[in-house]
Amino acid sequence: MLDAVTHKGGKYGDLELPFIVAVGHAADFPEDEDIERALYGSTVEYAYDSGSTFSRKPDGYWTATYDHAHSRVSGVLVVNNPAPWTWTKNTPVLWQSPDPASLPAPIFPTWATAQLAGIQVERQPAIRSVHTALGLPERWPTGDAFHQSDPR
Repeated sequence: MLDAVTHKGGKYGDLELPFIVAVGHAADFPEDEDIERALYGSTVEYAYDSGSTFSRKPDGYWTATYDHAHSRVSGVLVVNNPAPWTWTKNTPVLWQSPDPASLPAPIFPTWATAQLAGIQVERQPAIRSVHTALGLPERWPTGDAFHQSDPR
């Protein structure tokens, strides 16, 4: 995931427009926590005599130690199993850049969102189902997946 975003995010120069990198997972489906770690960095707990505090390590795409290195990428759109027979079933998730230098990405009503707020990730569900944007029935495709002819 991190390699794909780093590769795609570095393909173009400064576009002066919001830039969304799309990543589709066809073989393995990472958990949200894996995507969160790859983009926003791992969480770590620091223990003190008076208690403990949580923070994020600078090991994520947007939390690297160098200033604004990936600010040109406004968001990462993640879709699991992108295929014609899953288009109406899987909701894309737009992971938004926490970098104040990033241009805000447009959010389509059929996308869920994830955004870093402090060290926590806030998630919002999609406002509309994906099938509505595609103009397809909710249970598309219809019919039998593998039609068998009569062997007579």
